[in-house]
Amino acid sequence: MKQIKIGSAAKASPTKKASPVATGLAQLQASLIATV
Repeated sequence: MKQIKIGSAAKASPTKKASPVATGLAQLQASLIATV
């Protein structure tokens, strides 16, 4: 669920320095959830 919130947050903040970082975090959490 946190993964979805981060994903929507990244989409809600376009053209920001934190955007690529949020995308990376979303991908990391997605892979972590997939592993678990």
